[in-house]
Amino acid sequence: MNRWWILAAACLLSACIEHRAQVAAPPGAELLVGDGVLSTSPRRRGPLPHEIPATAWHRDPTGTIHRADLRCATPLPWWQRFPADLLTDLWPATLRVSAAGVLRPLPIPPRDPGELEALAAEHGYASRLVHASPEQP
Repeated sequence: MNRWWILAAACLLSACIEHRAQVAAPPGAELLVGDGVLSTSPRRRGPLPHEIPATAWHRDPTGTIHRADLRCATPLPWWQRFPADLLTDLWPATLRVSAAGVLRPLPIPPRDPGELEALAAEHGYASRLVHASPEQP
């Protein structure tokens, strides 16, 4: 009787689900993931879905700034949801879900600072700041 419990436990613990997420940035771009700056492409692995928000910045030789934003997320497949997960947990193989994203920075067009300030004030986000000269003692 004890052997059946061991066999049942072995069947329940045999399956493995792996989620993989990876973001790739172009060469020379500065990659921001979360709060930190990375020089390499981030990879995350684990049994649950992952989400990697990433931003890449790049300045070309002419001085133009390029930017790209990406949110790479692994989906939760149908076979990992109830009641299908009861059967896939018995499957004696590793099931993989993967997602990959490639950041493709686009140039940010240069804007006149006065035009930006006027546009921000028009939408209520800024007001003209008056810079007072420092008082002389």
